[in-house]
Amino acid sequence: MAKLKIGANTIFAGGSKAFSFIDDRIYGYTGSVNADNNETTLFESQTGKAYAVAKFQPVYFSTSSTDDATFILKFNGVNVYTCTVTSSTTDTPFQLVDLIIPPLTLVTLTGYNRTDTSTIAIGGIFTGRVYA
Repeated sequence: MAKLKIGANTIFAGGSKAFSFIDDRIYGYTGSVNADNNETTLFESQTGKAYAVAKFQPVYFSTSSTDDATFILKFNGVNVYTCTVTSSTTDTPFQLVDLIIPPLTLVTLTGYNRTDTSTIAIGGIFTGRVYA
């Protein structure tokens, strides 16, 4: 599989929290997003004609909350991964999630407070490589 040299061609495009690229590397950072008990969109971006091999990491920005944060990753509206990060007052072990993102896929990350209606700060990180 040859790596795709992107150059000036945009392979990934989206809103303000879209995938960005440097050569054949892609990344996406949500920053801190406030979410209550309603599912909140943290990140959304459409892929182009190439596929990506990437890693996803959920982020719980709040540092003193006893609430649990749930993250849902969707490809074209279909849930492909869900995880819950427990209370931010204790260490919650996590593993990076390996992804193969198909071409022409709408990638959406949502999250919410699973415990109650209070607001928590959550987000996500995507890093990877694009292939032709």
